[in-house]
Amino acid sequence: MIFPLFIEEYLEKKVNVAITKKLGKKAPEIIHNLCISAKPSSTEDDELSLLKIALKHSRKLSIKQDIERHIKEYGWLKNSAMDGNYYSEKDIYKRLEQLQSEDVLAKIKLILNNRQRNKAKVERYKVSLRFGKKLISYIDTLQEAIFFRSWRTERFYRNIQYLSGFLDEISRRLGVKIPSEVFYILPTEITDLLRKELKMDEGIIRERKRGYLMWGNGEKTQIYSGNIVTRVKKKIKFLSTKTQEHNKIHGQIACRGKVIGKVRVIRMKGEFGKIRSGEILVVPSTTPDYVPIMKKSAAIVTDEGGLTCHAAIMSRELGIPCIIGTKIATKVLHNGDLVEVDANNGIIKILKRA
Repeated sequence: MIFPLFIEEYLEKKVNVAITKKLGKKAPEIIHNLCISAKPSSTEDDELSLLKIALKHSRKLSIKQDIERHIKEYGWLKNSAMDGNYYSEKDIYKRLEQLQSEDVLAKIKLILNNRQRNKAKVERYKVSLRFGKKLISYIDTLQEAIFFRSWRTERFYRNIQYLSGFLDEISRRLGVKIPSEVFYILPTEITDLLRKELKMDEGIIRERKRGYLMWGNGEKTQIYSGNIVTRVKKKIKFLSTKTQEHNKIHGQIACRGKVIGKVRVIRMKGEFGKIRSGEILVVPSTTPDYVPIMKKSAAIVTDEGGLTCHAAIMSRELGIPCIIGTKIATKVLHNGDLVEVDANNGIIKILKRA
């Protein structure tokens, strides 16, 4: 489960060095086109499945069983806050209504054609640029690792759906009123409390929700909350944002392109409703549930991540300009700032402050 994550950096470096040595200045664009997932993401599969249901619906055919299958397969995508909120039949019909005015068949063909085009492009590079067997092996393995990174995150969200009844029962026995708050309790604490038939102290959960520190050495894990968190924060030198004085932020290119637009900083999932179509999405990082707002954005900028992070993978899949790993974007940029995202050179230029 973890091994592909350990080899990503090694593979990226091998591919970068080999292609740069072979192609020189042309290398960045080729590398960009090669750093794609070997398989489509669940979010794209969800969209394709929904479009097929919409097409069937438009032909006056029964879709009840299709909707049931869709919810079973992709209902977990809505569970962004781990609060047991999954796609329902009502949600699916609402999404189908939004597709009524669109050319559904054309969108299905576009998704399938893009998949085929990306795959064919990689194969053409392998042949036309005469990549050796070793380099082709590195590329193929890297693409599998890129897919696997998203797959791991998606399985985490998906598995919660199947474990929801189990987690509900744990929260009931521990006296935790909101099932999602079980995630603020360590597994060892849960088993301890269950064995002793004790309830969880809700005051501890409230403290941990405000902020906590976690320490572990591979054998033991300890959580600290309350006043100690405040004391430790004062001693830790957090990332400096002195670059606010400058009008440029640098990062790593994830998906090429150049866009001018207004900034929308999203720091938490509760702010998803604030983004407007065509804004520049600025986030610490992304997870599968961010895809709907990523689709609305003209460009994506993140604090964290590398070439195989979720934002990089999805931006390439969606064809949206993206710069990752800026470290400071969410601290320096503010809602309404007019910026130029130059994802050809990895630079965000502040044109006008809000």
